[in-house]
Amino acid sequence: MKLALVLGMLLATMAVVHTKEVHDLGEGEGGPEAGPNNVYNSGVTDTWGRDTGSTNLNVVGPPHGNPGYKESHNWETDVDIWSPVVFNWRFYQAMYSADGLADKSEAEVRKFWMETGLGADKVYPNCQQASDQFSLNMYYRANAGLASTTNNGVCGQILNEYLRGGMVDGKPVYKASAEDTYKNSLSDSELEEYNKSPQGKARATTVRKGGNTEWTLNRSNGNLGLVIEPTDYYSYTFWFKMLNPTEQLGNILEYGNASPKISIAGSYSKVLKVYSRQTNSDSWGCNTPDNLYNEKEWTHFGVVVENKKLSVYIAGKLAVSCENNSGELQMSTERAQLRVPDDETYADGNIRNLKYWAGAPLSADLIAVEASAEA
Repeated sequence: MKLALVLGMLLATMAVVHTKEVHDLGEGEGGPEAGPNNVYNSGVTDTWGRDTGSTNLNVVGPPHGNPGYKESHNWETDVDIWSPVVFNWRFYQAMYSADGLADKSEAEVRKFWMETGLGADKVYPNCQQASDQFSLNMYYRANAGLASTTNNGVCGQILNEYLRGGMVDGKPVYKASAEDTYKNSLSDSELEEYNKSPQGKARATTVRKGGNTEWTLNRSNGNLGLVIEPTDYYSYTFWFKMLNPTEQLGNILEYGNASPKISIAGSYSKVLKVYSRQTNSDSWGCNTPDNLYNEKEWTHFGVVVENKKLSVYIAGKLAVSCENNSGELQMSTERAQLRVPDDETYADGNIRNLKYWAGAPLSADLIAVEASAEA
């Protein structure tokens, strides 16, 4: 009898609760609504899946659409300013080592990028560059409409625009025509200073053969099929593995008519012979000392041309530098293919990660970073 009474009371209670739940979750009713966790007047707000949030955002200044609103926000925290797409701390450190970054830790370099490189006083065309695949200055020049959305080229806002929209929208990060227009706007003295530095314009183009970044030097691989822009300031970086020394000069690559031409000197040596055609000589250049690298081992090479000055790096260190005081670079007048001449022998070896840096004479620090990247 007692059991039946308890069961009856339990069923009655469940019926009341069920009726309350159905009623309060019904549509068109006034009064409180229960959330999915059935919270009523419990001192907390259950908004799971329903709350649209507050319209009073936690930002400084008038809200969007109100008088006094400005297109500004805390972009340092809204986007990843250290994304590998735009930031490589070793590259950035090497690029601006003269600004006191040479001996800084990674954390200190990152802090410098955020506070100084992207400081409020940094405005185009003086934006700093922290990646060999992206330049704020080049991106700004390639997209004419950015002036109106970046407060006339504030560097931090340019980066913000790229990371938040430009990258997703596929905006160009480089246009050769825009670069030509900019250089044509400079005075002779300004252009000379601009050409001498890689800062803000060190753009690496990776050369591929049949889609690959590594190949064996031979006749079938002679024509790389890459049409590159001629310029009197540039760099090449690459890894080379000599398999065997050769008696004859062994060509690695040439652009145009020896602008440049990079070869192993022959005579069974390991001398790297680099030509950079000048107005007074078609075969001007310089040779590295012998035996600075080993056979059958990958070694990093860098060739930097600064008009009539030529520098060659082996394993991240300067091997030789020479300058022509009687002439100037004889630059190719039109784009040509990167190749090995048909009438010359090849160096016996493999090449990989060949990069062309148009208009960017890399510093010794940048060459060292490239050499250490895959060491």
